[in-house]
Amino acid sequence: MAIKKFTCPKCGNEISVEEQALAAMGNSVICPECQSVLQADGDFLYVPTAEQSFEPVDQPDGELPPPFSEENIIDDDEKPTLYDNAVEYISTCDAITVPMLMHYFGIDEKEATELMRELEQRGVVAPFTGGPREILIPHSSDLPRGAKRTFETDQMQKKLLERMRQAQANGELPKMRSCTCSIPSLLLFIFIAYLLYTLLH
Repeated sequence: MAIKKFTCPKCGNEISVEEQALAAMGNSVICPECQSVLQADGDFLYVPTAEQSFEPVDQPDGELPPPFSEENIIDDDEKPTLYDNAVEYISTCDAITVPMLMHYFGIDEKEATELMRELEQRGVVAPFTGGPREILIPHSSDLPRGAKRTFETDQMQKKLLERMRQAQANGELPKMRSCTCSIPSLLLFIFIAYLLYTLLH
């Protein structure tokens, strides 16, 4: 089988490719050194201009993409949006700021500002008055200030709690024995675990 050799015009790397493979790729070559997409013309390679487009390689009918169908469209209402997740997060806070949204969801300032504006327009948070915004929906203020939370850690915690509930329902976890010191001991353990988590993170 004949092999053609080219020199990359960008990095000078020597490229060897079979003629059959070259034809199957529409006379286009990818340089393994600089990852440039090049076009073959005779014994030479050149960098195609932005206006040029390569001819698509014919594919068997069985590999063609399926025809368009409205049934293949995923309804956005079926999956939680950033706004829905933000409302759930805010319901566990006692106040909210743009930096808090940036840190929790890992988004930039522009996206967090737009999200805050939407939350204000829908009556979830109060207008800006120079400090943290007041939350207008039912929310919990039991969480300590400065708790280092993110969307990912909250999702992991929810999954862990759900697994523990399922395991306990299936009898895979032993039930706690009742005694006079069980509840205080449990609260002390939770408090110590939280302190360790805060110090380590």
